[in-house]
Amino acid sequence: MTSPPPDFITLPFTGDWDDVPAITQFFVLASDAEPSFETDVRLAWSEEGLHFNARLTDPCVTAKIEEDGGPIWQDPAFELFLDPGCMGVEYFEWEINANGAVWGLQMDKPYVAGGSPIRTLNDLVPEYEVWVEGILGEETEFWQVEGVVPWRNIGGKPGSLRANFCRVHHPAAGEIEWQSSAPIPVVDYHRPYAWGRVHLVSDVSEVPNGYPEWESDLAMAEACGMTRNSRSEGLVVPLDAEVTADGWVLKRGNLSLNQDGRWDVLNFSS
Repeated sequence: MTSPPPDFITLPFTGDWDDVPAITQFFVLASDAEPSFETDVRLAWSEEGLHFNARLTDPCVTAKIEEDGGPIWQDPAFELFLDPGCMGVEYFEWEINANGAVWGLQMDKPYVAGGSPIRTLNDLVPEYEVWVEGILGEETEFWQVEGVVPWRNIGGKPGSLRANFCRVHHPAAGEIEWQSSAPIPVVDYHRPYAWGRVHLVSDVSEVPNGYPEWESDLAMAEACGMTRNSRSEGLVVPLDAEVTADGWVLKRGNLSLNQDGRWDVLNFSS
């Protein structure tokens, strides 16, 4: 991944999803292959929260997990990641399947940096609906998830936000296809540096131009192994890092990254 993360221009919610631009570019993690089926995600915001609508094309979607809090990723699933502070830590994840079962958590830091869940989020799930076009487990055209993440559930409306939209596709035969709106070079959704930047604006003219910090961000991510190491391999101490009593910190200009995967300054302003 050498290009900057995608920009998600997010306008006020009018109630009509047809007026909202669709996010349709998805990637198969650690692969040059194209996703098997189309995914269409739309975003909007209100004073209530971040609204989302995901439509996942699938000729035979299945779902076995029926209870909230179960291993949703074992089914075809839609996953939503939000990083309200754009610092790569204390971020949120929710997974929803075609039965409408949900599972969620808040991470202290990415798994590759030794992270673990701070808490499960079954009491802070988005307000959402799921419906299937067709007969679940037999013949379908698509399934859809529409909902809103209340700002109160993620600590209030943020001034800036990163997000990743993911799809776990289980083909009838073969390996699971891990899809993401961010072109992450390893099979791990938990790489916040690569997630898209969400711009909560009233008009498209308010969107910031460019991403001048991206080269520094990418250089730091590469230096500590965040772009290539698996969860079990973890991060490495960069050669030019400053070793501290708590670990290490890597600096590039006015940005810094530490051993927890924490970016100490915001990468953009909304």
